[in-house]
Amino acid sequence: ILKDKTAYKELGAEYLESRKKDRQIQHYLDKLRELGVELNKEKVA
Repeated sequence: ILKDKTAYKELGAEYLESRKKDRQIQHYLDKLRELGVELNKEKVA
């Protein structure tokens, strides 16, 4: 914002929820990988 001299833009709750979901998915994929399970990350819906 300061560097590029652009206006602040609120990304909204939807953006934050999608990031939270992606982090949770990656966390559980990492945990499964530690247990020796390999999965491909593919969104169903």
